[in-house]
Amino acid sequence: MNGSALNSSEFDEDCEDNDVLVFHIMITDPLKKLKHLVEQHIGSKLKDFQFYLQDSQMLQEEQNLTEQCLSSDTGLVQINLQIQYDKQRLNIIDVLKPTDEEVTKYYRKVDMESTQNSEHSWNENESSSDNKSPNKVGMNSKWTVDYAFKAELVKMGATEDPQDWGVQHVQFWISWAIIKFNLQNVKLEDWNINGSELCQLTHKQVREKISSENFETFYTHLEMLRKHRYIAVLDENEREEANGSLKRNQKPIMHIGSDNRNGNNGQIQLWQFLLEILTDKDYVSVIEWVGISGEFKLNDPEYVAQLWGERKNKPAMNYEKLSRALRYYYDGDMISKVQGKRFVYKFVCNLKELIGYDAEELSRLVREASLVKDTNHILKSM
Repeated sequence: MNGSALNSSEFDEDCEDNDVLVFHIMITDPLKKLKHLVEQHIGSKLKDFQFYLQDSQMLQEEQNLTEQCLSSDTGLVQINLQIQYDKQRLNIIDVLKPTDEEVTKYYRKVDMESTQNSEHSWNENESSSDNKSPNKVGMNSKWTVDYAFKAELVKMGATEDPQDWGVQHVQFWISWAIIKFNLQNVKLEDWNINGSELCQLTHKQVREKISSENFETFYTHLEMLRKHRYIAVLDENEREEANGSLKRNQKPIMHIGSDNRNGNNGQIQLWQFLLEILTDKDYVSVIEWVGISGEFKLNDPEYVAQLWGERKNKPAMNYEKLSRALRYYYDGDMISKVQGKRFVYKFVCNLKELIGYDAEELSRLVREASLVKDTNHILKSM
């Protein structure tokens, strides 16, 4: 059968007992929701039909699958079932893990329906907001749902409702938010809380944890997450305008802006460039943190030199020249060479004071961002 619904007149003629239908539900949804989806699909009521698992175990439609037969307790699942008209059964053949594409499609559909249903209440919120309350915006052209990240949360076992999140889900979310909203001076240890605690934070309490200039944008995202379960982000044009210096295709953990610590009238310096690619997950095979004390290794020193040459418009740049430039830092308080380790250097400055994150936090953020990228790659190749 194809995905088109059958009306009542087509019911007896087109539906066969051996037809396999495919549906997607949250594993924590009661089976009566699945029955409703089947009824919508065939265009007919199934009042007296009973759920069975592989023709052997009868299931109660008021309960979900985890309460009756499965050990997993979270996430989206694909249900393959047959309608057995002679036995008046909805026979569940398989419960499978959906593909990335199916997960994204599911949430896109759910969010579109939720947005349509809540559009009126959003408009009321916008028109009735006053100066005493935080920003309230609707799901208009400035905001969009990040389906890719939403799918990653599902894979981690998180539900749509942040109230149900564990500490690991909140940590994963805030690490993503630091990147997405270009937040500065965020201490990850301040977010060792569960979802219930997250949803109870006041505007003032969140402000104490986030001192970034992008706070109000982030808080709007948080409000949409808590009140309407939207994983909402600014669209590309709005995000570029908000972040200013970030390029459209760059995805660094943070943007290392130029300062005048060593002059140069705002031009990027070598130490800043190294920090920039060290905090970009796309370069972990080229340069990476070693440990948590500020050490880093040039895995591909010639390529690092080439990147530096491209940034400075010096096509003849190579590692020999780059290493000479690094030696100028040795007598200062910025970078030193780690003795006995080839291509290994160390930031001896106080990174926390300089950019708001220490080496351990930077390394952790890069690892988590790389894990998401690697997981996506593996799943897509399966």
